[in-house]
Amino acid sequence: MITLTISGEEKFFRTALERLHTVVHLYTNNRDPRVNSQIDDFIEINGHAYSPVLLGPEDWSVRLTRRNRVMAEATVEWNFSQGPRQVVHGFFVTSQSDADVVLWADRLEKPIELLNNGEHLAILMQLSPFRRRTEDAARRA
Repeated sequence: MITLTISGEEKFFRTALERLHTVVHLYTNNRDPRVNSQIDDFIEINGHAYSPVLLGPEDWSVRLTRRNRVMAEATVEWNFSQGPRQVVHGFFVTSQSDADVVLWADRLEKPIELLNNGEHLAILMQLSPFRRRTEDAARRA
């Protein structure tokens, strides 16, 4: 097994993210993502003036945590218009160049019910070789 140095991990993440253009989608079905999840496992939200969000290399930041762990972060935000009642359970991420392959997915801590015009959802995605954590926050306008 190889051992990446701290600076090697940081360089690895930065290099990978420089080449990665991802698309973040929201899903409405009540399901937990799995390591073998596929695109057909998720029902993407519709209505509410929703569209998936494209993230480019400039949207990610790479930093060292206090414990010298490499962490890549990106925040994704949506503003919704009025539409039929829907519940957002989580998100899945695809590559812009290969939209049929799920790169990663996560379930929100608490599902978000879309009811009103102007509702807002922000997701902070954090990727690390040692752990993955996603924080979600919703604010009602």
